[in-house]
Amino acid sequence: MNQERIGKFIATLRKEKKLTQEQLAEKLGVTSKSISRWENGKYMPDLSLLKPLSEILGVTINELMSGERIDEKNYQEQFEKNVVNAISDVDNSNKVWNLITYIIYGIIALIVILFIGNIIFTSVEFTQKYDANNMKFEKYEENSNNTQYMFKTTYSGCMNKIITTYKDNNTEVGIIFVNFTRTLEQYTQDKHSFKNVDLTLEKYSYGQGFSLKDSKIPSEFKVYYTTTSFKKIAKANNDELLKIIESSNLIYESE
Repeated sequence: MNQERIGKFIATLRKEKKLTQEQLAEKLGVTSKSISRWENGKYMPDLSLLKPLSEILGVTINELMSGERIDEKNYQEQFEKNVVNAISDVDNSNKVWNLITYIIYGIIALIVILFIGNIIFTSVEFTQKYDANNMKFEKYEENSNNTQYMFKTTYSGCMNKIITTYKDNNTEVGIIFVNFTRTLEQYTQDKHSFKNVDLTLEKYSYGQGFSLKDSKIPSEFKVYYTTTSFKKIAKANNDELLKIIESSNLIYESE
């Protein structure tokens, strides 16, 4: 469908009817700017305007869409061509619109993925596996009123602890479970190679201390590093605690 030819045909027919663009626009209920765009071949009249436009200009819709007058001999053939061209134009328009729709959906999906990924990257914490070369736990200060302990590591992150007791041959034993959690952001930001690490505590980049002053725990206790959830530990009975201890790493034992 040749928009430029159709536009010129509309302009020619309008002039034959001695109509200005403004007069034709008024009869159709559109602006004169729309008429100008049709005649310049930039736009096509809306489908709802084809019948009134063809009647005003004194041609058939088939002739209007062909951009020329058609004799009776070729009328049916030209009509079929116009139908095929119209269907083709609609199909191409749908393809373009579908492509635009897919692109918009793709952009939205990418934004959502990046948003969720950023939340996971910066907020969701993962328990660090025990690493004897890069983790250390020991007493670092003691006085008559309080005893302080320090967990130190080359990793960046957050130390967590839960204090409980279990019975070993009817003897109550104090247990401190600790672990260390990090976000993916902290994983990627750590610049340590973790090779040939100097185990002197002063060389460790991260330390977190706590005391047992207000904790109900026997004077003799053990500290285990565990990847078991503290929620599970809090609900565990004595036998379940023993199994958790077996799967954990002993990192400190009081003297």
